[in-house]
Amino acid sequence: MAQSASDTLSAIFLDRRDELLEEWLASQLASGTLRPDLLSKDELRRESQDFLAAAAAAAQDGSVDDVNARGWQRGRDYLASLSRSRAIAGLSMGGSQSMNIGLTHLDLFRWIGIFSSGGGRSGDAETAFADLFADPAASNKKIKLLWIGIGRKDTSFESARGFSELLKRRQIEHVFRPSEGAHNWTVWRHYLNEFLPLLFR
Repeated sequence: MAQSASDTLSAIFLDRRDELLEEWLASQLASGTLRPDLLSKDELRRESQDFLAAAAAAAQDGSVDDVNARGWQRGRDYLASLSRSRAIAGLSMGGSQSMNIGLTHLDLFRWIGIFSSGGGRSGDAETAFADLFADPAASNKKIKLLWIGIGRKDTSFESARGFSELLKRRQIEHVFRPSEGAHNWTVWRHYLNEFLPLLFR
Protein backbone atom coordinates (compact mmCIF):
# COMPACT_ATOMS: atom_id res chain seq x y z
CA MET A 1 0.00 0.00 0.00
CA ALA A 2 1.34 3.43 -0.97
CA GLN A 3 2.19 5.76 1.88
CA SER A 4 0.20 8.95 2.35
CA ALA A 5 1.94 12.33 2.27
CA SER A 6 1.57 12.55 6.05
CA ASP A 7 3.12 9.10 6.57
CA THR A 8 5.99 9.97 4.25
CA LEU A 9 6.71 13.27 5.96
CA SER A 10 6.39 11.71 9.39
CA ALA A 11 8.95 9.06 8.43
CA ILE A 12 11.32 11.73 7.11
CA PHE A 13 11.05 13.78 10.30
CA LEU A 14 11.66 10.71 12.46
CA ASP A 15 14.46 9.15 10.41
CA ARG A 16 16.30 12.31 9.38
CA ARG A 17 15.53 14.68 12.25
CA ASP A 18 19.14 15.52 13.13
CA GLU A 19 20.18 15.77 9.48
CA LEU A 20 17.30 18.10 8.67
CA LEU A 21 18.13 20.31 11.63
CA GLU A 22 21.81 20.63 10.69
CA GLU A 23 21.00 21.36 7.03
CA TRP A 24 18.46 24.01 8.01
CA LEU A 25 20.82 25.64 10.49
CA ALA A 26 23.61 25.69 7.91
CA SER A 27 21.27 27.32 5.39
CA GLN A 28 20.15 29.99 7.85
CA LEU A 29 23.71 30.79 8.92
CA ALA A 30 24.90 30.94 5.31
CA SER A 31 22.22 33.52 4.46
CA GLY A 32 24.19 36.15 6.38
CA THR A 33 21.03 37.56 7.98
CA LEU A 34 21.58 36.31 11.53
CA ARG A 35 22.20 39.15 13.99
CA PRO A 36 24.01 37.81 17.06
CA ASP A 37 22.88 40.83 19.06
CA LEU A 38 19.26 39.73 18.56
CA LEU A 39 19.54 35.95 18.30
CA SER A 40 22.49 33.78 19.30
CA LYS A 41 23.41 30.57 17.47
CA ASP A 42 22.23 28.56 20.47
CA GLU A 43 18.86 30.34 20.40
CA LEU A 44 18.61 29.78 16.64
CA ARG A 45 19.25 26.06 17.16
CA ARG A 46 16.65 25.83 19.92
CA GLU A 47 13.99 27.68 17.91
CA SER A 48 14.73 25.59 14.82
CA GLN A 49 14.39 22.40 16.86
CA ASP A 50 11.07 23.60 18.27
CA PHE A 51 9.67 24.40 14.84
CA LEU A 52 10.78 21.10 13.31
CA ALA A 53 9.20 19.28 16.26
CA ALA A 54 5.94 21.15 15.63
CA ALA A 55 6.04 20.25 11.93
CA ALA A 56 6.75 16.60 12.80
CA ALA A 57 3.77 16.56 15.18
CA ALA A 58 1.54 17.92 12.42
CA ALA A 59 2.76 15.28 9.98
CA GLN A 60 2.14 12.50 12.50
CA ASP A 61 -1.36 13.83 13.07
CA GLY A 62 -2.09 13.80 9.35
CA SER A 63 -2.50 17.57 9.16
CA VAL A 64 0.01 18.32 6.41
CA ASP A 65 -2.37 20.16 4.10
CA ASP A 66 -4.30 22.27 6.62
CA VAL A 67 -2.38 24.60 8.95
CA ASN A 68 -5.63 25.32 10.81
CA ALA A 69 -6.05 21.68 11.78
CA ARG A 70 -5.49 20.37 15.31
CA GLY A 71 -2.10 18.90 14.46
CA TRP A 72 -0.64 22.33 13.72
CA GLN A 73 -1.65 23.80 17.09
CA ARG A 74 1.89 23.41 18.43
CA GLY A 75 3.24 25.18 15.36
CA ARG A 76 0.69 27.97 15.68
CA ASP A 77 1.54 28.42 19.35
CA TYR A 78 5.22 28.56 18.47
CA LEU A 79 4.72 31.24 15.81
CA ALA A 80 2.51 33.23 18.17
CA SER A 81 5.31 33.24 20.73
CA LEU A 82 7.73 34.54 18.10
CA SER A 83 5.36 37.36 17.17
CA ARG A 84 6.12 39.02 20.49
CA SER A 85 9.59 39.76 19.15
CA ARG A 86 8.69 40.43 15.51
CA ALA A 87 8.05 43.82 13.92
CA ILE A 88 7.17 45.01 10.43
CA ALA A 89 7.72 48.54 9.18
CA GLY A 90 8.15 50.34 5.90
CA LEU A 91 8.05 53.66 4.14
CA SER A 92 6.03 54.82 1.14
CA MET A 93 4.99 51.67 -0.77
CA GLY A 94 6.73 49.66 1.94
CA GLY A 95 4.52 51.42 4.47
CA SER A 96 1.46 50.23 2.58
CA GLN A 97 2.83 46.69 2.55
CA SER A 98 3.54 46.87 6.28
CA MET A 99 -0.02 48.03 6.84
CA ASN A 100 -1.61 45.42 4.62
CA ILE A 101 0.50 42.54 5.91
CA GLY A 102 0.82 43.57 9.55
CA LEU A 103 -2.81 44.46 10.19
CA THR A 104 -4.07 41.23 8.62
CA HIS A 105 -1.55 39.00 10.41
CA LEU A 106 -1.69 40.10 14.04
CA ASP A 107 -0.63 36.62 15.14
CA LEU A 108 2.70 37.17 13.37
CA PHE A 109 3.47 40.85 13.98
CA ARG A 110 2.95 42.76 17.23
CA TRP A 111 4.89 45.92 16.31
CA ILE A 112 3.81 47.75 13.15
CA GLY A 113 5.32 50.91 11.69
CA ILE A 114 3.71 52.75 8.78
CA PHE A 115 5.65 55.69 7.35
CA SER A 116 4.28 58.01 4.64
CA SER A 117 1.46 55.79 3.48
CA GLY A 118 -2.25 56.29 3.02
CA GLY A 119 -5.22 54.34 4.28
CA GLY A 120 -4.61 50.81 3.04
CA ARG A 121 -5.34 48.67 0.03
CA SER A 122 -8.41 49.11 -2.16
CA GLY A 123 -9.30 52.39 -0.47
CA ASP A 124 -11.80 50.71 1.85
CA ALA A 125 -9.97 50.19 5.12
CA GLU A 126 -12.99 48.85 6.99
CA THR A 127 -13.33 46.02 4.49
CA ALA A 128 -9.61 45.42 4.06
CA PHE A 129 -9.05 45.17 7.83
CA ALA A 130 -12.38 43.68 8.83
CA ASP A 131 -10.78 41.22 11.27
CA LEU A 132 -8.88 44.03 12.97
CA PHE A 133 -12.09 45.96 13.62
CA ALA A 134 -14.27 42.94 14.42
CA ASP A 135 -12.97 42.70 17.99
CA PRO A 136 -11.05 45.86 19.02
CA ALA A 137 -10.26 44.52 22.49
CA ALA A 138 -8.68 41.37 21.08
CA SER A 139 -6.78 43.34 18.43
CA ASN A 140 -5.44 45.79 21.02
CA LYS A 141 -4.27 42.89 23.15
CA LYS A 142 -2.24 41.54 20.25
CA ILE A 143 -0.80 44.82 18.99
CA LYS A 144 2.04 46.15 21.09
CA LEU A 145 2.57 49.21 18.89
CA LEU A 146 0.84 50.57 15.80
CA TRP A 147 2.79 53.67 14.79
CA ILE A 148 1.80 55.88 11.84
CA GLY A 149 3.93 58.79 10.71
CA ILE A 150 3.41 61.12 7.76
CA GLY A 151 4.39 64.61 6.66
CA ARG A 152 1.71 67.26 6.38
CA LYS A 153 2.85 68.07 2.83
CA ASP A 154 2.71 64.42 1.76
CA THR A 155 0.04 63.79 -0.89
CA SER A 156 -1.23 60.89 1.23
CA PHE A 157 -1.58 62.97 4.38
CA GLU A 158 -5.37 63.28 4.34
CA SER A 159 -5.76 59.58 3.65
CA ALA A 160 -3.44 58.69 6.54
CA ARG A 161 -5.22 61.11 8.86
CA GLY A 162 -8.56 59.64 7.84
CA PHE A 163 -7.24 56.17 8.60
CA SER A 164 -6.10 57.32 12.03
CA GLU A 165 -9.54 58.78 12.70
CA LEU A 166 -11.12 55.49 11.65
CA LEU A 167 -8.83 53.60 14.03
CA LYS A 168 -9.81 55.99 16.81
CA ARG A 169 -13.54 55.58 16.11
CA ARG A 170 -13.17 51.83 16.09
CA GLN A 171 -11.14 51.97 19.32
CA ILE A 172 -7.90 50.58 17.90
CA GLU A 173 -5.00 51.93 19.94
CA HIS A 174 -2.29 53.56 17.85
CA VAL A 175 0.12 56.46 17.56
CA PHE A 176 -0.50 58.99 14.81
CA ARG A 177 2.55 61.18 14.27
CA PRO A 178 1.98 63.99 11.76
CA SER A 179 5.09 66.00 11.09
CA GLU A 180 6.38 68.78 8.93
CA GLY A 181 7.74 67.78 5.54
CA ALA A 182 6.70 65.78 2.52
CA HIS A 183 7.47 62.35 1.06
CA ASN A 184 11.21 61.96 1.44
CA TRP A 185 14.12 60.78 3.59
CA THR A 186 14.10 63.98 5.62
CA VAL A 187 10.99 62.79 7.44
CA TRP A 188 11.67 59.05 7.27
CA ARG A 189 14.94 59.26 9.15
CA HIS A 190 13.15 61.07 11.98
CA TYR A 191 10.41 58.42 12.01
CA LEU A 192 13.00 55.65 12.30
CA ASN A 193 14.68 57.54 15.11
CA GLU A 194 11.38 57.74 17.01
CA PHE A 195 10.00 54.31 16.14
CA LEU A 196 12.95 51.98 16.69
CA PRO A 197 13.56 52.74 20.39
CA LEU A 198 9.91 51.84 21.09
CA LEU A 199 10.24 48.26 19.86
CA PHE A 200 10.25 45.13 22.01
CA ARG A 201 9.51 46.80 25.33
